[in-house]
Amino acid sequence: MLDLDKFKDWALASRKIGFSRLNLTPLNGEFFMHKNHEQILDYSRKIGFDKIRTFSNGLNFNKLNFDKIFDSQNGLTSFPYL
Repeated sequence: MLDLDKFKDWALASRKIGFSRLNLTPLNGEFFMHKNHEQILDYSRKIGFDKIRTFSNGLNFNKLNFDKIFDSQNGLTSFPYL
């Protein structure tokens, strides 16, 4: 799993060069299995990403706080599902 501080560095660098959309879908794995998924979403919105999305297989949906994940200010902006 990517370290939260490393993610913040890369995300901020991406914003500084003009990226406005962020796809948090890992190459192999499930974004919501990351222990810091809520902090990643919150930080991404705070630094100005306009669009944030991920895909999920729903494996651990019973453990998620959907109010935070879909918060209009600090959560995902779209969520395509399988």
